[in-house]
Order: sequence, then structure tokens, then C-alpha cells
Amino acid sequence: MARLIVRAATVPDLLRDAAREAPAAEAFRYRDERLTYADWDTIADRVAAGLAVRGVGRGDVVALLLPSTPFYLVAYLGAARLGAITTGINVRYRRSEIGHILRRSGARCLIAVEEWHEADFRSTVEGLRAELPGLAEVVWLSADRLRVGTANTVADLAGGARPTSAVPPAPDDPVAIVFTSGTTGIPKGAWYNHRNLLALAEIDGRRHAGGAPSSPKHLAAGLSFAHIGTMARIAIQIAHRGTSIVHDAFDPAAVLEVIERERLEDLGGIPTQVIMLLDHPDRARRDLSSLRSVLVGGAPAAPALIRRVQETLHVTVSVRYSSTEVGIATASLLDDPPELLATTVGKATPGVELRVVDEANRPLPPDTPGEVVVRSPATMRGYWQDPDATAATIDADGWVHTGDVGVLD
Repeated sequence: MARLIVRAATVPDLLRDAAREAPAAEAFRYRDERLTYADWDTIADRVAAGLAVRGVGRGDVVALLLPSTPFYLVAYLGAARLGAITTGINVRYRRSEIGHILRRSGARCLIAVEEWHEADFRSTVEGLRAELPGLAEVVWLSADRLRVGTANTVADLAGGARPTSAVPPAPDDPVAIVFTSGTTGIPKGAWYNHRNLLALAEIDGRRHAGGAPSSPKHLAAGLSFAHIGTMARIAIQIAHRGTSIVHDAFDPAAVLEVIERERLEDLGGIPTQVIMLLDHPDRARRDLSSLRSVLVGGAPAAPALIRRVQETLHVTVSVRYSSTEVGIATASLLDDPPELLATTVGKATPGVELRVVDEANRPLPPDTPGEVVVRSPATMRGYWQDPDATAATIDADGWVHTGDVGVLD
């Protein structure tokens, strides 16, 4: 099996390489907009210039309270060009979560949509400003401008700012802070450096014959780009010169239409989304024969659902395991039966070490429940500005203690 080898030292370097080597390759499709890798590279530079004139520099945190549109990823790479660190805030969050992330991250600059799906973020943030003395700049964007096009939004942010001559980031510089969901406690910010994200792309390549996915097109439908699946995995798309077809909300009818029109081969979704697609009245009349695989993640899937997907869509179903702190860990095998897919999460991907340990951190034998620990070059470096939580989660040998209970068979 061929292996993906990433030669770039940082994520911005990886984008620059893609723009040079495949300038006309499509990076994003969103509504009526098409952006190539050359476009992405150019307007990321404009975002960097717009942030630099607002005082953002190396080591500063830029928070993105934005819906999932291409502008989010352009802003992410623009901030990275300055050596700044990006953290995302899910637009489903409200005052308490927004305030916590802005405080914990120490964000110097916030780029935010004024309103989204009836949520008034301007009022929310303005009500928090007194609690955020470190938040020096807030850039407000209109939802309508975001929907119309990325280039116009970039022009609004950058204005007449001249290209910056900032010192480029180093491989070990922080680039992303991804906050946990907070379902088991106060959200913590897992931070990653450039080296982590490039290693994650290389490890992911080992899951594919030839080192790359069979199709360069990927549908991102209603998924928050603030999630680990985008923030830590952005280098995968760039390394493969892939195309993200972006929907800013999950609409099953629209998803079925785009599968047929684009002849998509791979699809991912949480179980509820997969059920919505299978149950939708348009499903029977759409030609979905291009599909080869469906990744079901985010929550356990019952054997009956897995069988239904296999029998209805005639695809291979896969499951995976990772977390905000781990980034990439396991994947199922092509010939795993439904019962196995419903009760296991596959094998550790080459490049990832995985153990199940007892309370004394000693490896346990097969069929013995214990804590899942993971070690790889792609795991988080720690929790942002939280050395105690970091020390409690990453041991002296570099194993990340997930807190999840698992069994090796």
C-alpha cells in the first residue's frame, strides 16, 4: 500500500504547495460559489492581512463564531499564516458556552456572524464584553454576505489592508484549540500544533489503498466546523487536493440530490442523519448507485440500522473511534459483519498505538474492561492554559487517557 508523505512543515505551507501544484483543483463548492486551491491560498493571505492590521500576530488566539461555510476555513488558514491560533465556537452554543470558550481560550480577536437561525450573537457577545478584557477586536459579519460568497466576505474583513510580512509559524507552534462538548464536565480546549495536524493526515492516508481516498469529493452537510472533524483534520483535505461540498445545514432532500448529481462514492453521518436519509420520500427516486461506503459515527449504531444501510444502499458500512483529544484512532475493516460493526470500533490505524489499562496504568489482557489510552504523533499536545488537566490526561510516556472504558478482543 502506498503511503501519503506530507513534506510541508506547517498547514499554511501545505496550502501553498496545493495552490502551486494544483491551482485549478476545486477546494470548495457552496451554494453557487466555487473556490479553487489558488483562490483559497490568495484569499487566506487577504484574511491574514486584515487580521494583522487589527493587531493579531503570532501566538494570539482568533475565535470563529461562524456557520459552516468556506469562509470559516479561509479564516482558519489566514490566521495560521500569521502564526495565530484558531478556536471555533459552534453556532448552536449560547451565552454560557460562548463566554466560557472566549475566556478560556484568551481570544484576542473574534470573527462572528451577527445572527444565525434566529440567534442574535451580536447582543450575546456585547453583553459579555465586560467579562472579556483580553478580547481586543470583534469583527461582525452579516449572514447574508456569508451566504452570497466568500470573496465578498473576505473583502469586507480585509478592506485595503496590504499583504503582511509576518514571520511564518514553526511546526511546533500551536495552530488550533478544539473545545470538548462539555457533556462530561466543563468544556476544555484540546490544542494541536502544525506537526500534529500533518501527522494526522499521514496516518489517515494509511486507511486507504494507494494512500488516498477513492474519490476527492467530500460532502460536509450541516456539520460544525468547530468540531475536531474539521479543525484537526483540515490537512487531510489539503493533502489530497480534495473538494468539500459544503451545506450549512443538514437537509436530507438536498443530500440525496447532491449524491445523485455529484456521483458521490463516500458518505458520512450520525445514525439519526442516516435514518433520515433512508426514510426520506426522495430516496427511492434518486440514483444513489455511485455510493460505495457509508461511515456511521458520532453515536452507536444498532445492527438493524447497519443491515438496513447495507441492504438498501448496497454499500460497505464503516465505524471509527476518536475523540477531541485523540484526533484519530481506530477504523473498522471492510469485511466486518453488522454485529461486529455495532459492538466494536475496529482496529487501531497504523501509526496509532492503543491499549486498555487498569487504574495503575498497567496494560490489561484481551476481554478485560479498562480505560482506553492512545498514543500517536496526532494526539493533542494538552489542554489550553490548563496544566493540571493536561497532567491528569497525558501521562509521562505520552499516552492520552481518554476516560472511555473499552475491551480489546
